[in-house]
Amino acid sequence: MTLKLPPLDARFPRWDFAKLIARNCPICESSQQTIACERPDGLSVRGCHTCHTFYVSPSPSHEQLIDFYSRYDDEHRRDCLVSAKELAVSYENSDPFLDIRIRELASYIDLSQARVLDVGFGRASFLFCLKKLGAVPYGLEVDTRAIEYAKSLGILNVFPTSLDDYVSDIKFDVITMLDLIEHPFAPMKMLQKASDLLRPGGLLLIWTPNGESVRFDGKQVAFRVDLEHMQYLTAESCLFIADRLNLRILHLETLGFPDLSDIDKPFRKRHTGAVKKTIRSMPGFSTLNRIRRTLFVEKPDERRGLYHLFVIMQKSD
Repeated sequence: MTLKLPPLDARFPRWDFAKLIARNCPICESSQQTIACERPDGLSVRGCHTCHTFYVSPSPSHEQLIDFYSRYDDEHRRDCLVSAKELAVSYENSDPFLDIRIRELASYIDLSQARVLDVGFGRASFLFCLKKLGAVPYGLEVDTRAIEYAKSLGILNVFPTSLDDYVSDIKFDVITMLDLIEHPFAPMKMLQKASDLLRPGGLLLIWTPNGESVRFDGKQVAFRVDLEHMQYLTAESCLFIADRLNLRILHLETLGFPDLSDIDKPFRKRHTGAVKKTIRSMPGFSTLNRIRRTLFVEKPDERRGLYHLFVIMQKSD
């Protein structure tokens, strides 16, 4: 009997179940699999016997997924809706090296003048941090609001398209996929395209939920939140990907915990109220709040936990 997981995330994508598509493992294409569980949205998660990827099958089609992500910021993102000005203020006060991914990336490459392509950049926080460090930022997004955010932040080389449809003569020093590879219908096609766009010696950075975390988490949170996820990589998945694409793994670790704040609240309750917006827009608020967090909030060890999978791969010279 298949284990049916109880709801946790209040957001349920509106898939057309009549148009779901059965698929083999989206990483290695093997048909050898076991049904791991049924998610709260009714979709089945299967475990691949070959590369140990977990994946949804039957799943929404590529067309359904593109349509969903074209409206992601307005209809599904958990973060409060904010103005471009508010984003700019919060990003300007940020320290790029507080991000463990940037620190690790900077240990392998001089980011100054590096051409970096962020695929599915969302609200462009990572691109903005790289821009502050002197990198030349490029980005791809299918959400038009995300494009507007990026341009308002002075990041102009952004394009309203998927990686599959992106055409460029540029070879990038770094390509980043942050909370991305768990989403597409055909992730290996996307990874192959990223590899093709890298210069020899270029780096591919992937940050994604760790499917293996469910083996150590009795609540199986990874399969109960963010129900738009179509696959869940594991360390074994990354080894398979590197071998298939002739990439060398420079860094691979699992770390961190899921963000479950307001996970059970409907989307409409996540909009920032007028009073909070007014307070947050007051001069000095961001600075004072940052000082408060620094002085009074205990910082957990950022390398504890195993919810996220963090890998950096290098293209052969």
